[in-house]
Amino acid sequence: MWIKRRRGWLWTSSFESSAVLVGDRHLLTAAHNVRSNTFTSVEESETVCAVDTDREWHLTNPFGPAQIRVPAGYRWRNFNQDYAVIRLAEASPRKSHFRLPRLDERPITTGTLVHVAGFPAADGFQNRKLYYGSGAVSGMGPNTFQYAVDTGGGMSGCPVWVEQRTAAGSEYVVVGVHVGFSDGWAVARRVDEPRILRDLETWTHS
Repeated sequence: MWIKRRRGWLWTSSFESSAVLVGDRHLLTAAHNVRSNTFTSVEESETVCAVDTDREWHLTNPFGPAQIRVPAGYRWRNFNQDYAVIRLAEASPRKSHFRLPRLDERPITTGTLVHVAGFPAADGFQNRKLYYGSGAVSGMGPNTFQYAVDTGGGMSGCPVWVEQRTAAGSEYVVVGVHVGFSDGWAVARRVDEPRILRDLETWTHS
């Protein structure tokens, strides 16, 4: 996603970030990508849904402030609250390859191999270069986990997922949203936790 936000009447800031398509009309991302204490109003936005390095689907101005949902009481850079859902102005012609965990499902523990994909800001979104990496979960918390993947700026909000084998083949379960770094490790907000799953169920059906 490319977003331009306004501070007061004079200052604007634009930046790049990542998200994952949930269903055909909602993006799951980090809350700090779309809300802050300083830059609050989304002025313009652009969304590209990509597979590998190919541009698959493109929207200019796909959402505004009214289409953004974040947890009640969200505070800037609080990892426990750092998730958001955006309702797009129009449905994607492509269905997401990912699914969310079930409420009774705990797909990760320390040592689980996870995968991540997003647009690093250094050379990412404008060049449509999708970065992919894999690494093990190194630590688990009640609402977050740490993992060993070298992610870059602009990848905030990108999906962290596991691949599970089923009778029909493989399925891809989003287990986290990348939100930052701590003690040298990448950090994701867990998606297999009851509060976020209830929020996502409500927000993606509104």
